[in-house]
Amino acid sequence: MVVSIDKKSVPLLNEMLKEQNKEAVRIKQCGVG
Repeated sequence: MVVSIDKKSVPLLNEMLKEQNKEAVRIKQCGVG
């Protein structure tokens, strides 16, 4: 997935990364994966 990075999309990308981190932490805590 290629995303052109401009000032408007940076907060959106940060939000996506935060969501992915939360998901990864949840998976780790459950011991799945």
